[in-house]
Amino acid sequence: MSTPLKTAYTYDSKGRVATETDPGDLPWTFAYDKVGNNGDAGEGMLLSASRPTLKQGTASTTDGTATTSVVYDVPVSGGSAPNQLAPTATTAWGQHDNPVYGAAVFPASAPAPSSHDGATLGSGDYTTAKISYLDANGHEVNTAVPGGHIATTEYNADGNVIRELTAGNRELALGTTTSSDPRLAGAIAAPNNTAVAADLLSTITTYTTSADGVSLVSDVREPLHTVTLQHALSGGTSDVDLAAGSETLAHAHTVYAYDEGRPSDAKVSDLLTSTTVGASVTGYPADGDKSKDISTYDWSTGLQLTSVTDPSGLALTTTNTYDSDGNLLSTTGPNKNSTTQTVTTYWSATGSGACQGHPEWAGLTCRVAPGGAITGGGSNPSELVTKSYTYDRYGAPDTLTETANGSTRTTSYSRDAVDRVIKKVISGGKGTAIPDTTYTYDSATGLLATQTSNAQTIVHTYDSLGRQISYNDGSGNTTTTAYDGANRLVTVTDSVPSTTTYSYDSTTGYPAKTTDSVAGTFTATSYDADGNLTGETLPGGYTFALTYDTNGAPTGRTYTDSSHTAVLDDQADYTILGTESGHAENNGASTGTGYTYDAAGRLTQAQDDTGATCTTRAYTFASATSWDRTKLTTSTGITDCADTTTTTTSTATHTYDSADRITDTGYTYDAYGRTLTTPDATLAYYTNDLARSEATSTTRQTWTLDAEQRQAVTANATSTDGGTTWTDGTTATNHYADDTDSPTWTADSSGTVTRSVLDVAGALGATTSANGAIALQLADLHGDIAVTLATATTTATAYSYDEYGNTTNTPRYGWQGDALRASDTPTGITLMGLRLYNPTTGRFLQTDPVQNGSATSYDYCNGDPVNCSDLNGQCPSSLISGTTCEIAAGLVSLGVAGDTICAAVSGPGFLVCAAAMGGVANVAGYFVETRFDGGWSWKKASQKFIAGLVSGTIAGGAIKRLSRTSPGRRVITWIANKIVSLGVKLERLLHRVHVSSRGITSVLTRLAAALENFTH
Repeated sequence: MSTPLKTAYTYDSKGRVATETDPGDLPWTFAYDKVGNNGDAGEGMLLSASRPTLKQGTASTTDGTATTSVVYDVPVSGGSAPNQLAPTATTAWGQHDNPVYGAAVFPASAPAPSSHDGATLGSGDYTTAKISYLDANGHEVNTAVPGGHIATTEYNADGNVIRELTAGNRELALGTTTSSDPRLAGAIAAPNNTAVAADLLSTITTYTTSADGVSLVSDVREPLHTVTLQHALSGGTSDVDLAAGSETLAHAHTVYAYDEGRPSDAKVSDLLTSTTVGASVTGYPADGDKSKDISTYDWSTGLQLTSVTDPSGLALTTTNTYDSDGNLLSTTGPNKNSTTQTVTTYWSATGSGACQGHPEWAGLTCRVAPGGAITGGGSNPSELVTKSYTYDRYGAPDTLTETANGSTRTTSYSRDAVDRVIKKVISGGKGTAIPDTTYTYDSATGLLATQTSNAQTIVHTYDSLGRQISYNDGSGNTTTTAYDGANRLVTVTDSVPSTTTYSYDSTTGYPAKTTDSVAGTFTATSYDADGNLTGETLPGGYTFALTYDTNGAPTGRTYTDSSHTAVLDDQADYTILGTESGHAENNGASTGTGYTYDAAGRLTQAQDDTGATCTTRAYTFASATSWDRTKLTTSTGITDCADTTTTTTSTATHTYDSADRITDTGYTYDAYGRTLTTPDATLAYYTNDLARSEATSTTRQTWTLDAEQRQAVTANATSTDGGTTWTDGTTATNHYADDTDSPTWTADSSGTVTRSVLDVAGALGATTSANGAIALQLADLHGDIAVTLATATTTATAYSYDEYGNTTNTPRYGWQGDALRASDTPTGITLMGLRLYNPTTGRFLQTDPVQNGSATSYDYCNGDPVNCSDLNGQCPSSLISGTTCEIAAGLVSLGVAGDTICAAVSGPGFLVCAAAMGGVANVAGYFVETRFDGGWSWKKASQKFIAGLVSGTIAGGAIKRLSRTSPGRRVITWIANKIVSLGVKLERLLHRVHVSSRGITSVLTRLAAALENFTH
């Protein structure tokens, strides 16, 4: 590098890090001293981390200092304690593992404390602080955030978490807040004992000790909440039977079993062999709605051989094979189809044949191939893609070669001396060629500076704190960003021109207002104790309210006008597995919809009841082990659903080949599995698989890519002769504020400008036009725009969708519209990130770019569109369905770009950020590999995490920085404890991927919050 990127340090007279200056950035300054006189006190205690702030709107003009401060010895009780946590107080919520020590972090957005010794501060001096309380063993047993919201975690003698009580559930138990669920509210109040109520609302974990002394999670009971039973539950001899469809209070109860079937000569032990989840209803002899997964292993290596869902019913089995080094060789899915079986070959150090002779690549993937040819596809191509990989000297991908059906596509990367990608080239393949993409980096910071492709250049500009202050999308929009002293967004301007300003609560730091220069102001009116937005006012005098259950699932979303009349109301119920059992939505017309799922989590029926009509949609799959939907049966009655005598029925059927491609008349595919024709449309693609155009006999849209490979320009055309000749219509250009694929405004050739304005929560809140017209975009719980409301006329337009997004009248942003997924295409397909989604079939039109990202290469969300979304076209993400993959894929990308992202939180925050990026990205990558393949091992996962943690921290120089000081070494220990805690939680939650993403998201959120307590 012509200008080496160096991080500079200075030290004080006692060898402590005094300043740290990252490349191109202003320095961090650290202050230390001894605080207090207890046994842990020492001169290496970190008092503060400070950094110059910049004058808003400038790149380098300093304007004061932002200081994050630490206060030690925060009292746990007494007149000067900010929270009363003595045993006499904590007994109110049943806490026995009590705190003896507290430490507080005051954010840079708040005034610095007058002292770093809690013994000298008053109880009212902590209003903005986040406080961690430790027990005598150093475990974090309570956390308190501004507002006095206190969460509890308790441990057993081995240091394992045995009880967790969220701040919100604690307040429900104490009666300082009230549940929106009357059934739950009654159960909490019934004992007339707040400690008993708190126990009902806690997550309780029990352990068993294996023969070799290892503590293993054996049982988890989650907070009490209302569920809808999917199957009847017997009351035995003492209680009445509960019918399927009954609503009742229950705990989600998970039972783990280990080493079932382990032979006496096994070389490994403590392997999870079965997980059973059910609804524990007080007074009932057995759990209801049980769901079970089992695993078998090679007992000499610990490698997973099979995973089976619903072993006594569907018996969905995935089988894995391995080589002698433990590398996964092949995976066969539940349908036992050799075509979709994946066979992996790894590079070896010796030999001269294919995948041999490269010791520097030994153990890396060389080739991933299908298990066999496609059968049943008729005249369509008969091969799936085979992928081959080469690497550079550092093990980074050098080339990806994809071959199938006589076509070869190669993606190659050029890198600079420090292994950053400077050029990406896609050659060969089918479709419209993609120009090369080149990248340059800021010479001072190393951050990405430009990205050039398609004759456009995206330009990133940063300030001297490493924050992006300008983004030029290369097609006519420049977004300029200004920050406050606490690194929070305060102003965003664009080239429309428009301006959006942001403000924050002075106590909690939560977002308070988003004010748009055209749309007006969105104001947060309330957050719950767990930090969830629960109330907001919208332009035009409208209000929004959101409710959650005790597990954090959203249960209600209501918009009202200034006279308190509901404009949109959506209320949902859930099963014990977290799937939505039904919801009642009123957007001017009331509809109650119930959902039914099979043991694999596939949606098998949806029933809409308006009170005057009844519509039932029944979904049939090719077999018990297939996710190919072969039939949709729609039954419509002219009265309510209780009357079946007036029902008429229609069916839509499909056939498939062994590659899961629809083989109905009119469907054709290219060499890479992309859909070329459907009965309604003809499609074309770019060589990178992105859609180039869609055409019917009368309309056509053609998409042109920008430098970020986004479908940024849409050219419309019409035909009156069946598509022989075309007449050009309007051309619309999307403009972007960052590298995501969600446009902030669109301008067409007729002069129409449409802006997308986000609300306080960051979802689509309104659209505005060039003449100042404002249309509120009101979304239901699924994220679908159910009502648009013109504020000038108060005219509301309602939209309705079925579970897969089918509708008769949709705006540009309709189904999944709050995430800015556009559906204004010739046939109503949705631009879903990297792929096109067809709501009619509930499938994508291109293959999944993430191997095994979903049940098949084309299906949407593993057959569950109710609880899951796939907004980027790469893999499912949801409250319950496969975490998933989207989190994993995103974090893999974060791992690659971690330094760039973490640069925005330099200093102490960077240390944790880099570590977390590396660790989670590694586990995420491993999770993607084993998502459907099986082979998951907690030992290997923990190794992946720790390896990523180390690489992440080393990449940022964090290990060196932290280990030089006593506080730093404490931080390392603290982070390690957090990792252990995370591992325990993930081990409980990831036991069955298809029902755990809500828990995973919660865990990661809690980890982030805990990390922030130290670093913010």
